[in-house]
Amino acid sequence: MLLNNWHYAVRPSDIAKRLAVDKNHETKAVLLVHTDTATGTTSGIEGVPAAFNEVGHPALLLVDTVTSLMTGDFRMDEWGVDVAVSASQKGLMLPPGLGFCVANEKAIDLAKNNKIMPKSYWDWIDRMTTNEIYRVFCVSAPKHFLSGLRESIDPIKEEGVDNVFSRHKKLARAIHAAINKWSEAGALGLFAIRPDERANSVSTVFLENPRDPKKVYDICRDQFNVILGNGLGQIGA
Repeated sequence: MLLNNWHYAVRPSDIAKRLAVDKNHETKAVLLVHTDTATGTTSGIEGVPAAFNEVGHPALLLVDTVTSLMTGDFRMDEWGVDVAVSASQKGLMLPPGLGFCVANEKAIDLAKNNKIMPKSYWDWIDRMTTNEIYRVFCVSAPKHFLSGLRESIDPIKEEGVDNVFSRHKKLARAIHAAINKWSEAGALGLFAIRPDERANSVSTVFLENPRDPKKVYDICRDQFNVILGNGLGQIGA
């Protein structure tokens, strides 16, 4: 489901409208990105299950938390999320390469009865019950990542989850304030328009055409020791 305006986070009301026209319930799942790297927005997932209930749609709610996990609040059970996926390289402070997938009973029951899409490596039921290392990890077990994850979790627990979230938010707001100051000349700005929808973990800057983004990258790197990444997809540089 694409947004009509990518400068804003996902609206539960927009999801309800899309699902309302699906009278035959052909849509089996809705996948949302909690924090979207391309736009720098964080969507309010907690309001989405009510949109499903509003139109009486049984679809699963799948949420990508790769960029949001441990940088802001995410409550899978409380918010009614059926499947959550994440990865190691953002808030968990590890290199890329370790993935996470959590499914509730509703999603697992559907997987058990799914005869349409045969699976092997990604078969949840098999992976939860097998004792064969090859089936669990496919190749060599990622012990170095698991050891690193242990080291990442300990300081998070020591600092306290709420304090971690507060720290990320404080640092993000400082970055947003700096970008807003840069924006006063009208050449650039924060892509996420609403302050309450701006992410704690990534800040996306857009340039007014016909600016040359490479010149901006070079100036930030060479004069201010600030590294900017390229944009993604249709809103990429």
